[in-house]
Amino acid sequence: MTNVVFHEIAWLLLGAAAVGLLGAALRQPVIVSFIAVGIGAAAFWESSVETASQVRFLAELGVALLLFLVGLKLDWRLVRTLGPVALATGLGQVFFTAGIGFVIGLALGLDWLTSLYVAVALTFSSTIIVVKLLGDKRELETLHGRIAIGFLIVQDIVVVIAMVVLSTIGIGAEEGQGGPSDLLTILASLLGVVVALVLFVRYLADPLMARLARTPELLVIAAIGWAATAAAIGDMIGLGKELGGLAAGVSIGSTPYRDMVSARLAALRDFLLLFFFLSIGATLDLSTLGQDFVRAIVFSLFVLIGNPFIVLLIMAWMGYRARTGFLAGLTVAQISEFSLIFMAMGLSLGHVGQSAVGLVTLVGLVTIALSVYMITYSQQLYAWFRPLLRPFDFGSWREAAADNYEDKPTVDVIIFGLGRFGSQLLRRLEDAGYNVLGVDLDPQTIRRFSREGYQVRYGDVSEQEFWAELPLTQARWVVLSLPYGTILLTETNPRSGLLAAIRTHRFGGRIAITARTDEEARRLQDGGGVDLVLYPFDDAATSAAKQITDLDGESATKAAKTALAPAALEGPPRVIIVGCGRVGDLVREMLARHHVSYVALDSDAALVARERQLGKPIFYGDATNPELLRRCGIASARALVVTMDSPVAVESVVTAARAERPDLIIVARARDAEHAAKLYGLNVTDAVPETIEASLQLSEALLVNLGVPMGLVIASIHEKRDEFRRALQGPEKEGRVRRAIRTSTRPKSSTGA
Repeated sequence: MTNVVFHEIAWLLLGAAAVGLLGAALRQPVIVSFIAVGIGAAAFWESSVETASQVRFLAELGVALLLFLVGLKLDWRLVRTLGPVALATGLGQVFFTAGIGFVIGLALGLDWLTSLYVAVALTFSSTIIVVKLLGDKRELETLHGRIAIGFLIVQDIVVVIAMVVLSTIGIGAEEGQGGPSDLLTILASLLGVVVALVLFVRYLADPLMARLARTPELLVIAAIGWAATAAAIGDMIGLGKELGGLAAGVSIGSTPYRDMVSARLAALRDFLLLFFFLSIGATLDLSTLGQDFVRAIVFSLFVLIGNPFIVLLIMAWMGYRARTGFLAGLTVAQISEFSLIFMAMGLSLGHVGQSAVGLVTLVGLVTIALSVYMITYSQQLYAWFRPLLRPFDFGSWREAAADNYEDKPTVDVIIFGLGRFGSQLLRRLEDAGYNVLGVDLDPQTIRRFSREGYQVRYGDVSEQEFWAELPLTQARWVVLSLPYGTILLTETNPRSGLLAAIRTHRFGGRIAITARTDEEARRLQDGGGVDLVLYPFDDAATSAAKQITDLDGESATKAAKTALAPAALEGPPRVIIVGCGRVGDLVREMLARHHVSYVALDSDAALVARERQLGKPIFYGDATNPELLRRCGIASARALVVTMDSPVAVESVVTAARAERPDLIIVARARDAEHAAKLYGLNVTDAVPETIEASLQLSEALLVNLGVPMGLVIASIHEKRDEFRRALQGPEKEGRVRRAIRTSTRPKSSTGA
């Protein structure tokens, strides 16, 4: 018998996967597919009693786990901050839908208790389906999306209250008892649960979850055990398995580990809920579906048309545009999985019959299937119905304020991975005034940063709910600082998977990634979309080197202060060199080779101190300071050469020197021809453009190697250089061209270079 049950469940799972695949191709939610499989499988089970018993057990565990996760993520702050519109729309829709549905039920021949159950069941919309569809459309952060999520949470709270009422009414129903004593018992039990929850949350939840989180596998087992145990306790004291599971979720919902638990249990929840929907389908009496077909059509039309219309009216009355009310209203055009759970509770209490459960299930099949299309194509539907909706534009006085509302802090940067680099980056960006959201898989890291006041969350990128809740539409930057080799599900390089997921979810900002090598960066950039590559090791080395040189510079500055130009030099230099980098160093070498005296200036204290130890005539200071130029002998110098690579710095030195000596030979380094022309405008004697000189030297080397006589080559190069010089100086300065500094300062006794 055991083997038969195992075989049947195995075939059941395979059939659910196959039908679910077909349903996905038709853009239908898996709930519809699973119920359809249950309907089809019930007729072919050989051992229906044993198999049905196993399926029911797994279904009950799945419901407890579902409500555990609902309690885990029950966001009371969202209900509070959305304020009037969430409460008014949520409660108003529940009230009007229940009232009208009750009247429709009585008109269709249902007894008053069944009508009440069906009417209440029709008020609940599927939060799971709505969040999934709005997330896929990137509409969770829109005004109508935020309002929809708000009143769906209000509906979830109403579900809880309805379950409490059901449990209270149902006490002793099976034994024919009930009364004031039973009511007092259930109220006392409820009070005891609340007190136990408060004590658990206050004193045990955080330390217990922190210890369990050290071993992720143990955390998952403990969460499942806690959900099942709480459901069992709730069942024993009369509150029901559902409320017990919900209370278990609420008890750890305030801890930093709720996202971690939710992410790890989501797949198991979906697996176990499969059996719940299979059991719903399997227990349907197909003969009763035909009898209730007309009722199901009427109730389905009421849910598909009436519920959105109720929301539209309430929101229009509250001052929202017809468009906002229409789009938000479409999200309630289906009933929820909670509706089926609610009816199942009524069946277990003996309040309704199997036919009522079948009726609501058929309504669920119709409304869930059709609402998927309504939400998916909501913008097109609004365009079609827009002329008919104009009478409902009573005014949008509340719209502007609601449009500016943010239920979550604005996020500028999202950082994936809070290791050594990511954590420091988060702190530095926060210090710089950015709002940063950190995402990490390590619960200890999440807990630490949360205590420090940073905005962080646990993130499992394999979960669609995670991406739906991530504020990608707000962020300007996403930084991937996960190290290579980190194992994340099946990804050996999580950054590749994250890049693909970010592109899939249509992130519109910029992306930065960390890499160890250029080759690694190229691999990550192959897919495109990467705006910045960060090299943590190189950046750290650069920062360390800067700190060392800065500290060394402090001592060098003290030494360099003694290297300030003296009041009077022993002998006036023929040349003043400003800038002692690679170019300036070569100029010094050439002047020394030709026995031309010089004095050099530089603002790098460490370089000056080092060169002076070698006995070089170099001094520390700012060459734009006229006093320093005078002390360096500019009054008697024959020439000044500026070798710095900064165009702005070169221009500043030229201006200061020309103000001191209008007749001084000034030769300056230029970035390019345009910069050279600008320097000639400042009255330099010669400007040497790097690009032109490089091309002339390349030409000289090429011609000589091709066998052209050296003399002819040198003559042509000089001729070409003069042509460039005349063009850069302009016609008005042709008569003022002087020879290059190496010619004008060559000693008469020199034999040449």
